[in-house]
Amino acid sequence: MCLGKMRIRCATLLIACLVSATTSVHAAYDFVKNSEFQQGLTHWTVNEGGKDATLTVENGEVHYQGMLGSVQHGIRQTLEFDASEYTSLILHATVRVDEAKLAGTGLNGLEAPLSVFVLYTDAAGTEHIRSSASSDGRFWRGFYYEDPAPPASGANGYKVKRGLWQDYQLDLMTLEPRPKWIHAIGAESSGWARLSAAIKRLSLIAPEEGREFAVNPALTRMAAGWQSCVDFEPAAYQAELVPLPQGMQIQSALGDKRVGLLQKIEADVSSFQSLLFTAEVKVDKQRLGGTGWNGREAPLAMLVTYTDVNGVKHDRLPLKADDVERRMFWRGLYTLKPQPPASDMNGIALEAGVWSTVSFELMELDPKPRIIHSFGVEGSGRAPRDASVRRVSLKGR
Repeated sequence: MCLGKMRIRCATLLIACLVSATTSVHAAYDFVKNSEFQQGLTHWTVNEGGKDATLTVENGEVHYQGMLGSVQHGIRQTLEFDASEYTSLILHATVRVDEAKLAGTGLNGLEAPLSVFVLYTDAAGTEHIRSSASSDGRFWRGFYYEDPAPPASGANGYKVKRGLWQDYQLDLMTLEPRPKWIHAIGAESSGWARLSAAIKRLSLIAPEEGREFAVNPALTRMAAGWQSCVDFEPAAYQAELVPLPQGMQIQSALGDKRVGLLQKIEADVSSFQSLLFTAEVKVDKQRLGGTGWNGREAPLAMLVTYTDVNGVKHDRLPLKADDVERRMFWRGLYTLKPQPPASDMNGIALEAGVWSTVSFELMELDPKPRIIHSFGVEGSGRAPRDASVRRVSLKGR
């Protein structure tokens, strides 16, 4: 069976080797756009407050100054991504504090000439989005150079040397409870004027892991990211979808309706060298062998719609095998050997009733994808058929 330039990785037995091979050669992924401010404040939202407070950008450096009164101004970038699958998320800031009237982090441990913050929801479901010293407050770290004397405090602070650029790093996954969803990141200046500080990098990095595009890849919460779909379009909940403790059963006792789960992401992937589409799957039953008469029906299939680097949109699954110009990525997973007129075109044979991990390197498509519109899994073809999926991942590196 020839699949052109698409390499198939069936990792049922070799998954440990596959993972070690793919994670050791790819660079880390930074979730923050324009994290070194080489494009000024593009992708950042500015909040200014306080009398005579200024925020300026020059040569990749964001400068904060406050001359009178109480100052609070800063920058913020919305991220909104599922962090539950990452083992490490490194917050990295390069900062400099030149002048501060109030030592430490102020009277309540929440004011500093320069600070960085992260808004997130933790694994227990608590939102950390408020400026607060309580346990449900946002993550906040203030930078100062002078040790505080009562009533000032050094709480939530990090001491730096005055007038020198310094790096600060923290793995957010060491927080308790650890983050599950990251909402936003930012840097601000607050407290009594007179103050002066600068930042020239603010990153949030998944080291050597790449970016996971799937929301809720373990399929544990249907409401988070996944939509029921019929014929590749979002639809109301379908009876063919049966929730499992982890994952989803896609089955049909009657008919041949095309039903599945879909995520629409509209993601630019042109900067990635690798885009690995992976699913943990099991096929228990099918009536029509292989991938049906036209290579487009299977008890379980993995699909991606995309626009390639030439600008052609691939969002169709044509009846004719030679109609490839706008054909989506679709691979059917089957256990029953096909008998003519059925075929195994666009298909992968699996062992019945056994969980298997199947991966596809989408950057080996020719032409390569530039924009991913949607991805998911589905079942189609003659009933009875029965299959399950317990993980779907789309990871870019």
